[in-house]
Amino acid sequence: MNDYLTIKEVAEMWELTPRRVQKMCSEGRLPGAKKFGRDWAIPKDVERPKDARITTGQYKNWRKKVEKNSRENTGERAGGKNSREKTGERAAKKKRSGVEAEA
Repeated sequence: MNDYLTIKEVAEMWELTPRRVQKMCSEGRLPGAKKFGRDWAIPKDVERPKDARITTGQYKNWRKKVEKNSRENTGERAGGKNSREKTGERAAKKKRSGVEAEA
């Protein structure tokens, strides 16, 4: 077992969290890593894999972009479908309910 390291040792060596190293093991990104029950044995000579996260900024604010594109395609305004009409309808409802309450 002297040829293997624990997740904690690898995490300290690579300056990562133990959870990140554990995730790499379960994804098969560390060749030769073996699982014994709930623990992992990682070979001493394994190299740190390339960071697979996307860092181009391509997905930054992706929700806003999707919402904007869907509004443009449907012809809706930023406030939603006919937001002025909705506001007018709400005001009319309040007025009617107020009049009914007084009567």
